[in-house]
Order: sequence, then C-alpha cells, then structure tokens
Amino acid sequence: MLNKVSEIVVTAGLLIGSIVFWTIADRFPASTRYAMVDSDLWPKIIFGALILLTAAHLILKLVELRRSYTEEARDGIDPGYAIRLGLTCGMVLFYYFTIQILGFTISTMIFLWVVPFILPQGSIKLKLLFSPIFTLTVGMAFSWGLGMSLPRGTGIFYSFSEMLF
Repeated sequence: MLNKVSEIVVTAGLLIGSIVFWTIADRFPASTRYAMVDSDLWPKIIFGALILLTAAHLILKLVELRRSYTEEARDGIDPGYAIRLGLTCGMVLFYYFTIQILGFTISTMIFLWVVPFILPQGSIKLKLLFSPIFTLTVGMAFSWGLGMSLPRGTGIFYSFSEMLF
C-alpha cells in the first residue's frame, strides 16, 4: 500500500513541478532570430507533454489505489523499492542543480548513465550506449539543427561543451 501512495506522491510532485516550469518558460527572453519559434517553445512542448503524461499516470495510480482498498493491504514496503525511488529522486535533483555548472552534455550523460543502473531491468550494453548516443543526438539537434544553445556549464565544462558543439 505504501508503494502505491509513494508513487502517487512522486507523480503529483512531477505534475506540480511541470506546471511550475511551464509558467517559468513564459519569462524566457524573446528570440530575435526566430519569429515563431521562440525560446519558450521547446520547454513548453516538453513540459506540456510531461503534464499530460503525469496527469494520466496520476489518474491511473489513483484508480489503482482505490481498487486496492477493496483488496487486502500489504504490510510494509520493499526496501529495494524505497532505495531505488530515493536514489532516482536524488538523481533528478542532481541533474537540476548541476546542469548550469556542468552543462547539458556532462549532466545529461551522468544522469542517463546512473539512473538505468538504479533500475534492476535492462541489459548493461544498452544502459552504457544509450547515454552518449541520446545526449549527442539531442545536443546536435539543438546546436546544429536549430542553432539554439543548450546550457554549456562553467569553467572547464564550458570549454568541453564548446569543443563538442
């Protein structure tokens, strides 16, 4: 039962955070280079999709919790589940606080390498290959395809990001 409630709390937190970040995107500076594709377009697309998905997931979890009241409730919580949930939440906070310091490339690669290893499923080869392929693809799409800069970091991390994109 506690597993279901903790999933609802995390999902509700993601939903609230997505709504907050959607409203923050309205305050981004206007782009002089692109008339219709302003700097708030991509964050709003991403957070809009995240709002829809987390709202749907939250509804499903609430329905599932309501059904579980009719069944016998399990006592306790699986310690592995609680640890994985806590580590994943910690990695999301790590990513949020380090993207401006380390830059998009390094923060995203670290996040996408660590989080899959927290989860018990999946092949090691896929876990190792996904992070650099995804990060470089997104980085190239934004910098070369759209001409928009992602956070580059500070100091040596800025130099590394400049070298890549």
